[in-house]
Amino acid sequence: MDQQERKDQDIACGGCGCSYTYASFQEGKERAGWRRYLPAGISFLLLLAGLAADHIFGFSFLTGPARLYYYGIAYLPVGVPVWKEV
Repeated sequence: MDQQERKDQDIACGGCGCSYTYASFQEGKERAGWRRYLPAGISFLLLLAGLAADHIFGFSFLTGPARLYYYGIAYLPVGVPVWKEV
């Protein structure tokens, strides 16, 4: 790809000043597969496991603060990326 083609692809969107380019769009497409949903899937499975252990099986280790810690850990796969953006 020559220099002119690269400049044509790196044109910013609509003149809004956000510096969003075609190259940054291409980088986002690389994570567009199933890996994009992996943190949400892990968090969902941890949540389901915690709910099952707490309400269906009645394990005694999910009482008091341990319950809060477990559900907090289940939130981390989806919460940490949001914290990083802020």
